[in-house]
Amino acid sequence: MRTLLVLLCLAAAADETKKVEVVCPVDGTRFSALEVVRTDASLGWGGVYSDYCSHAFCTLPMEHYIWTCPTCWYSGGTSRFDPKKVSPDELKKKIPGALKPALAIASGAKQESIPGWVKYDLAAQVEALLGSPPLEIAKRHRNAAWAARQAGAVRLDDYDDWVEASKSAGLEKSTIELGKKNRSEEDLAACRRLEKEIAAGKHTGTALLLRRYLLAMTYRRRGENVDALRWLDEVDKSKGENSVVDDAAKKVRASIEAERGQFKKAAELYEKALADAALDPAQRAQCQFILGEIARRNGENKAAGEWYAKTIATTPDSELKRRAEAQKALLK
Repeated sequence: MRTLLVLLCLAAAADETKKVEVVCPVDGTRFSALEVVRTDASLGWGGVYSDYCSHAFCTLPMEHYIWTCPTCWYSGGTSRFDPKKVSPDELKKKIPGALKPALAIASGAKQESIPGWVKYDLAAQVEALLGSPPLEIAKRHRNAAWAARQAGAVRLDDYDDWVEASKSAGLEKSTIELGKKNRSEEDLAACRRLEKEIAAGKHTGTALLLRRYLLAMTYRRRGENVDALRWLDEVDKSKGENSVVDDAAKKVRASIEAERGQFKKAAELYEKALADAALDPAQRAQCQFILGEIARRNGENKAAGEWYAKTIATTPDSELKRRAEAQKALLK
């Protein structure tokens, strides 16, 4: 009965997508894309972390929220391809030849072959060309960072020993088992327990390597990149012993570079938005908090503490103040 309830619950909230035919308003290219109709990310089943990044339980909906024309690279959400909401004449003046993908994209590439973070970066470029406010462009780069984070947590589900290690660490709990608990916070607590086991010498050989990678991947999934890199360095000490782990670790490390690159762009725009004296106090506090989160995840604790302090001093939102105080307390 318990298993049946879990399956029914998952079926009710699993992502629902539909295939749509899209026409680029810039050059008329027709291509197929997936539209996310529903996702359990809205329920936080995959965890919601301190910088508001919300994960789906087992899927990556952020890979599909943005569409990219496979010819001219014009990118955006559904509204950017809605002929009732865009001006083709304006786009044709500003877009052709102006967009630069962060990674090479083959002409005619299918949507699923273009990383979500690359599509978000292109969408940010489109917003900049169209004169959108810095805060709106910053959010595109922030979402690009989140997309890189989510897709960059490479699981080893075909590796039975790794799956068993993840289960024994308490990282594979169902939504029923978690109840109202935040999966992100539970995962980080599980990581700290596993670190103590490793420090006590409980695991050796391949079992140790798999758990080191498990820690790197889980910290990566939660955007705790300083800790993720620390454990990737431990994994690299065994480079050459396990090609599966080596390949996965390389992808995780590359995804951290992508996230940090996007957060750097976002931070510059958040600071530009803060320079506007007319910025709403609530938005100002949110910008300061996100800047604190970006700095902390880069290991820039002094800057992070300063941004958290500004948030605490200025926010009109008691919940944000509490969150900023909690994050500031994590700094060493």
